[in-house]
Amino acid sequence: MNNLLVSKFLKKRKTWDDKKYLFATIAYHIAPTISKQKPASLLNFTKGIRDLHELWEKYKQDFMDSTSLECYEIRRTENSTLVLFYDYNNLTKVLFQKNNIDFLQQFGYGKEKILNQYLETLKNRFERSCAHEVGIFLGMPVEDVVSFIECKGKDYLFCRYWKVYNNPNKALTTFRVYDKAKFRVLNQIINNMEPNLLLNVR
Repeated sequence: MNNLLVSKFLKKRKTWDDKKYLFATIAYHIAPTISKQKPASLLNFTKGIRDLHELWEKYKQDFMDSTSLECYEIRRTENSTLVLFYDYNNLTKVLFQKNNIDFLQQFGYGKEKILNQYLETLKNRFERSCAHEVGIFLGMPVEDVVSFIECKGKDYLFCRYWKVYNNPNKALTTFRVYDKAKFRVLNQIINNMEPNLLLNVR
């Protein structure tokens, strides 16, 4: 990722009103999902210099009116909201691959190919602890999710969008695709494209 471009984006973002700030933040972080390269992205809205937790609550309906993506609140606390942003067709295609269904059934997900039920199960599991199988929803290879659980998050080859244990060359190719999507969003925002125009699936 171009550090100079990121720096320009962060500097410019500080000057925007709350709604534009929120939309630009979301567009950057979920860019690979917007571009259909990633089935879903997970974003945690927290209190900070700009209270993204409050801004999400205030503007989430405006956000949903601006995008063809779906969103699902996985966990909500007093200080944060964890949201899964997803492309319906892309996510169902990934989740309902046989190897992914077989893996998820170990954690209480049903055999029925009903996305809302899978999302509800994920939410229920997050209420008890971090549900590591969320990696499947995010497009991670099932073998890396399995290895992460078995190795307790240790002994990985390298870490970027996820901790890689298998097929490093394939993972690096995927990471470059994700980076390209984020670079595109950064470049368009810096060149004064309105963030809400970036939120539709391409």
